Amino acid sequence: MTIRNIHTQKGFLIIETLIAIVIFSLVAFSLFSTISFLQIRTQKSRYDAEASLLLQEGTEITHTIVFSNWEGYLDGVYFPAFDADDESWVLLEGEESGIKTRFTRNIRLVSVCRDTITGLQIADYEQSGVCSGEIDANSKIIVTTVDWREDDKDKSVTARLLAYKVPDS
Repeated sequence: MTIRNIHTQKGFLIIETLIAIVIFSLVAFSLFSTISFLQIRTQKSRYDAEASLLLQEGTEITHTIVFSNWEGYLDGVYFPAFDADDESWVLLEGEESGIKTRFTRNIRLVSVCRDTITGLQIADYEQSGVCSGEIDANSKIIVTTVDWREDDKDKSVTARLLAYKVPDS
């Protein structure tokens, strides 16, 4: 082997090493960016999932409580609480805050206003509070809302459930 071939091979080795370092750096940079994005997205998904569970829990508990004591709860804002003495759930007036240090939950009970001719629900009543038909004593709307702050933005999820009690014969 001549001295000229040895110098040529050393030059190619340096270029190959530099190319390998550049490729490795590009792959590492894109991997770290992807991992960082996935971690942030996972955290946001966790908040959304927790809020949905709190929403479902509040709606189901309220549904059970309202059916066990239909006339006991007037229209208003409530939150569920467990009564250890009676070993049952009750609704307390007001809003529940500081759930898992992040969430606020409130449950609104609203009477249903129905058109006297068609029997259809009058939607304006929920906002205005003025019933142009008649109040249905066998129906209530349960509106559950969970609020939280994420990345300096207010986020909220809401569920509505129309509860209907079959009238006693």
